[in-house]
Amino acid sequence: MKRHMLQNIQRNDESIELIMAGQCLDKNSYMYGGWMDPDCGYSEPCRGTGLGSNLMLHYCCAYSKFYNNDDLLFKAYIGFKFSFRFLHADNTYDLMCTNYHDPTSVAFNVRLVAPALKALKRHMESSPSIKEMEIDVYNIMIEFLTKATDGIVGRGFHTPNHRWVNASALAYLMNILDMPELQDEIDKYLAEGIDCDESGEYAERSISIYNLTNNESFIILALELKRPEFLEYVNRNLYMTLNYLEPDGSIFTLNSTRQDFGVKTYPFLLYEEYMIMAHLTNNKDFAYVAECFYNMSNRSRYDLNNQGYYTIGVPLFKYMEHDFLRLEDMEATPFDMTKYNSYQPGSNIARVRNGETSMTVLAEQPIFFKYEYRFLAIHTKFMGRSYLVPKTIGRTEKGYTLSGTDGYVTADMEFTYREEDNEVDIEIETKCPSAYPCSLLLLFDHEGLMTSDDFNFRTKLKENILVKKGSFEYSHFLALSLFYTIKIESDFDETASCQQCLENALPTDKNAFTVLLSGVAPYKKKVTIKVV
Repeated sequence: MKRHMLQNIQRNDESIELIMAGQCLDKNSYMYGGWMDPDCGYSEPCRGTGLGSNLMLHYCCAYSKFYNNDDLLFKAYIGFKFSFRFLHADNTYDLMCTNYHDPTSVAFNVRLVAPALKALKRHMESSPSIKEMEIDVYNIMIEFLTKATDGIVGRGFHTPNHRWVNASALAYLMNILDMPELQDEIDKYLAEGIDCDESGEYAERSISIYNLTNNESFIILALELKRPEFLEYVNRNLYMTLNYLEPDGSIFTLNSTRQDFGVKTYPFLLYEEYMIMAHLTNNKDFAYVAECFYNMSNRSRYDLNNQGYYTIGVPLFKYMEHDFLRLEDMEATPFDMTKYNSYQPGSNIARVRNGETSMTVLAEQPIFFKYEYRFLAIHTKFMGRSYLVPKTIGRTEKGYTLSGTDGYVTADMEFTYREEDNEVDIEIETKCPSAYPCSLLLLFDHEGLMTSDDFNFRTKLKENILVKKGSFEYSHFLALSLFYTIKIESDFDETASCQQCLENALPTDKNAFTVLLSGVAPYKKKVTIKVV
């Protein structure tokens, strides 16, 4: 969006200063031209290609303070040279932390080099004179793309999203290098079928990482192949994603099958795709969502879990590639992201939100339920002889159901959300061959104050307590006079098995304070969660 462009470039310029400062300039080091990752102590081979492309976008951007900067141009060049030293004879890179001779590492970098090459070509064509170093950088980028073709074609992939990364990279290569024969390789990937279900979910269910990767791939394929039908997958996924937004501004990630599982993450990185799709499909809903995420990032000047203010700068790749993002604005229509009831049986999940509260029910996970009120969340587990993982999810007139067994105890659960009161009833019926103690575990994700008629104390993460009977309240304090309270009402009243349940539960989750509600199966019990 035109109205965001200048601030985006300013944020990028700030990050470029850090990138340039972090480059190895010691000519006697094997890492000369690269960037060491402080977490692992080395530089991934492909990092010079990716960061070199980022530098070139700023070199070519007339609004950047690094525009036409010779020092930046040189550092981009030695970044590319660094990566070339590690390119294998089969024209693949190693992703040293996991994948060797990895064609997808090459493909990911094609998607960074291609926009940078287009920008450099425009810059050189519009300049009264062309610098020798510009020619050197242009040639090394073309050489990389040429070698990348051999590094990708016929070499396969590791994970579902990789097929679309490879296909989209090949689409770039086909057009930039004028190699129409690459269409056959792209068609082989497409013939496998696109792993996006009718709800908009991809196979890996990675809402904060690989769903974004897939969406970017299909946007590239739609534009490079002139096949706008691919945008429908992106459109479907982006609407689905809005059903994963939590009251505290984060994204629900417990249904992911990849490394973002359970990670506290925020929607700033989603901004780019909502912005681009708003333009490409004239979608005023997406324009509004992009505006909301942009404004949210402005209030997060310092990053949250490596997210926030600077992540909005990512779209400079797209800003420099697509003129419409720099020259046009989009009208936005208000879209309510705080109220939904979404059932996705193909992904084993139901999500309900009503303003400041939300409920999640999901199968195939030991944490099968979550209730969140603003900044306080409760996650639940069920423990018999081991943690029970529900296998099936269903929908009824009242709400949603789960069923599962740990091999000895079977539990059937029903979850009813009463929207008018922001309350949830959890009804549990257990069955087993003989009497056996079982517990429902409530994991509170923040420390707070726990009170009842019988006790009043401050809670600590990593600790637990077994509540023998009755109800209690749990309050989370943001400030002295600002707090949120959730009340738990329960008809669990067993005491004989307290010690056994506590022993089975330990160690409790290190990121939570755990409350155990115990009973001897078989039984029927009910728990009500409500806002006070």
